[in-house]
Amino acid sequence: MQLTVHSKSDCPFCVRAKELLAQHQVPYTEILHDDDAERQGLYAALGSKFGRPVKSVPQIVLKDDAQEHLIGGHDELLHSGLLQSWKSLAR
Repeated sequence: MQLTVHSKSDCPFCVRAKELLAQHQVPYTEILHDDDAERQGLYAALGSKFGRPVKSVPQIVLKDDAQEHLIGGHDELLHSGLLQSWKSLAR
């Protein structure tokens, strides 16, 4: 399993999401999208891929085997159950 956090440098919700992941010892890869045009492209690509609007960072994507799942942002991470079940999911 692989977790990717799409973020930008000056985003407080990105910082909070990464802190939560670190507290629960969930490894992740961060991709910074500080350029506004690049970030807008990310929103469009994720929205198209996952069939729901994406308008902000962080955007957290979980990849397991051949599938990807869009968890969403900080609040969605809190309610996803991922933090509580990471150790059993990662096996």
